[in-house]
Amino acid sequence: MSDKDKRHNEEIHCRYFRWLVYLRNGVLTADGRGNPVNAGRRSLRTRKWDVARKRIHKLDEKMAEKLGLIRFSRREEDVDFRLNIKKGIEIYLEFIERPRIAGGIADSTRKRYKRAINSFIDYVDANPIQYWEQIDSPFMASFIKSLSTQYKPSSIVTIATTVRTLHRYLITHKYLDDRCSFPFTIARPKESTKYCPGEEELRTILACLKGCDWIFDATTVLSHSGLRFGELAQLTRFDADLKESLIYVRDETFNSNSSRTTKSGRSRTVPMHPAVRVIIERRLLLDQDLLFVGPMGGKLRSDTYGRHLRKLALDPLSKKFPHPKFQTITAHSFRHFFASMCAANKVSEQTTMDWMGHRTSNMAKYYYRSNHKAAVKMIQQFEDFTEASPADDASNSKPDSETSNEDTEQNK
Repeated sequence: MSDKDKRHNEEIHCRYFRWLVYLRNGVLTADGRGNPVNAGRRSLRTRKWDVARKRIHKLDEKMAEKLGLIRFSRREEDVDFRLNIKKGIEIYLEFIERPRIAGGIADSTRKRYKRAINSFIDYVDANPIQYWEQIDSPFMASFIKSLSTQYKPSSIVTIATTVRTLHRYLITHKYLDDRCSFPFTIARPKESTKYCPGEEELRTILACLKGCDWIFDATTVLSHSGLRFGELAQLTRFDADLKESLIYVRDETFNSNSSRTTKSGRSRTVPMHPAVRVIIERRLLLDQDLLFVGPMGGKLRSDTYGRHLRKLALDPLSKKFPHPKFQTITAHSFRHFFASMCAANKVSEQTTMDWMGHRTSNMAKYYYRSNHKAAVKMIQQFEDFTEASPADDASNSKPDSETSNEDTEQNK
């Protein structure tokens, strides 16, 4: 049918809206104002009906996306421009491999990211997901739900946050369209998931370890200095200053001859507790560069430490401390113990952060809020208003003769 034979208007039903197409000021116009969701009125910028029919479907998708009926639309001919999941991961991994001097991340952080990404790949491979354009809020919710049967909440937060960071990187650097962005909130734990041993538990653990110097020394220093396990394992004899009673925790990221780093990327000093000083004085007499070593004289490893801690202390003490959290004690638990002692002894939050190398006060605040012993001591100093005051006691203890005289005067 030729354009001349066409009626002045035509109703076209597209995928998302119903459009009334008609000539307006000599140009074909699509009117979608009669839909349950008002799609407005738009010019098709043509006088030809065959061209208008092609354009109306593109307009339909565009308005559906704009009005939130669909998240992101792509034409079939755009399929070659979609970003494959594995290609996007390769791009991001190449980015995080850059050196620290170029703004890169620590090796330990890179390994953590890669473990998180591997969990993401496993889930994607088991589902019909091929492109990053398919990643949205429902996908993330489903992905996190699948992780809940395999990982602890803190690990799930790490994995989900890594995937979100990767996704944002691809958008920021224009590998993905801005329209691929979506809102999704990841709730982080408000408190530490690590168990903090009590004073009696620590004393008993150290008593069990006394026959094994390497692990006794390491545990004593961890619990009396707040050092991270990796920082302890890197300490050399040159990091101990007995004259000033200081331990130097060094970050040598920009020293090409050293691989020593700290989690915060900053160096710091930690004062020596008397118990720590005794151990360091003794270990400085040994002919070794590293202050703390493993059972065979090699580098101190966290898995070796954990295995011996369980064998020598945690398992033998399971009856004395039967609660399940006792068995979850790790090297990092003693760092938490040190933080709790700082709070109990009224060390300021800022000083505690400086000693422990915390860049934010979140963890320090947690221990200062949960310092129950200090709270009990403070509240016991409050006045008890259920008891009579000294003034009331004095008035109530007047002699009977004095009271009778007052009554006589009042009667007069």
